[in-house]
Amino acid sequence: MRTIILLLLFLVLTSSCKENSQIDSYNFVLKRRIILDQKENLASIQSLDINEKGELLVTDQTLKQVILYKDDGSLIKKLSMQDCDPGFQFDPFNAKFHPKGGIFVLHANTPLGTWFKADGTCVMKTSRTLSVVMGIDIGENGDIYAYGKGLKRIQIYDSLGAKKNAFDIEDNFPLANRHIATNSIRYVKDNMYISLPFSSNMLKYTITGQFLGSSNIQHSSLRMARSDLKNKDDFSPIFQLSLSLGSHKFGNNALLTFFNSFNVKRKPEARYSVMLLDENGNQKSFVSTSILVLATHNDQLYAFRETTKQESDKICPKCGGMANPGLAVYDFKHK
Repeated sequence: MRTIILLLLFLVLTSSCKENSQIDSYNFVLKRRIILDQKENLASIQSLDINEKGELLVTDQTLKQVILYKDDGSLIKKLSMQDCDPGFQFDPFNAKFHPKGGIFVLHANTPLGTWFKADGTCVMKTSRTLSVVMGIDIGENGDIYAYGKGLKRIQIYDSLGAKKNAFDIEDNFPLANRHIATNSIRYVKDNMYISLPFSSNMLKYTITGQFLGSSNIQHSSLRMARSDLKNKDDFSPIFQLSLSLGSHKFGNNALLTFFNSFNVKRKPEARYSVMLLDENGNQKSFVSTSILVLATHNDQLYAFRETTKQESDKICPKCGGMANPGLAVYDFKHK
């Protein structure tokens, strides 16, 4: 019996060493903190996008607003539709910079989008409705790539919302992957990467819909949903699982995916996980952390940062200890 136990222990240790030897060690190096301007109240950061100037586009779904900041956090403009559609119920779900200038805002209360100029001035709504969207990105040509909640198709629209193309995606676990909407689609170098909320695979396609394969993103620290679950009633312990929060560009070839580890509630320092994939979809690094990464820009990670009461009293004495949340910018590099 003792021999069997020792043998099992040896196998576990050698397996762990093998896993660790194939994945590089990375860590977060804090470079700067960004205090977001107090001129406009900010309750949450639903999404964050960053353009080549380093300007910050923040979607606050709690207060139903999109705010444009300079790279240092000073206010540029709070986006409004009063100039192009007075009275419209502004309820943004996500906002993206166009690669060649301009801003696209996707609305939560209706499958419409609105284009704004680079300075935040409203231009027009899309002329046609988009399918209900849970993941969205914009290609270099301005086309909108959208993944609809409850659907198994990628819809491709032009900048006015006219459908150009559509294709089915590989998804053998449809029920679990529709419970929570995430930033699940990413356009990188003429390819699309799709990460579904509870799936252990990341899918890769050309922009025309050709399936290029999938990457296994399982890890011993993550608890992914079982692929044999087909009935949504079997999927009740949803918050015991790890959740894919989305994917981000990191450098020219690599891709970052982020997970919220619901299965480690008692360990705040490991509530989130960051996985780095190379251009072929192979795992390069995996880090458990307390840092919630929202976006990437110039090989740096932009993360949510709660403002402490002491900082709040200094930044905004009249805010009663409730100053706007901020951002922290990190390098992500080899130890």
